[in-house]
Amino acid sequence: MRRLAWFGLLALMGCDRNDRLDLAGRALDESAERCLYEVRDSGKKYDAAPSCTALSALSLSYVEAGGTGSEPALYRVRFMSAQRMAWMALAMSESCSGKPLRIW
Repeated sequence: MRRLAWFGLLALMGCDRNDRLDLAGRALDESAERCLYEVRDSGKKYDAAPSCTALSALSLSYVEAGGTGSEPALYRVRFMSAQRMAWMALAMSESCSGKPLRIW
């Protein structure tokens, strides 16, 4: 997984802003989806699932590409989708601990 993240970061270096946002957003969204599957279907904890641990570096590459501010709506929606999936994966992972979950 780290190789995939590294390859994605290298691919971002020679692109314009929208191409970088697109590549970074897709990589982040795909990794978040795999993260959810790893936690839900494989029973891995969030902190132990490779796709989940890669999200930090992938989200940083999205921000460095110019995201989470004035980016076009398509890229922002993709980022928000990845964010929702990551939160779902974390909630599922933590709900297995037996502690009650609350969002507020």
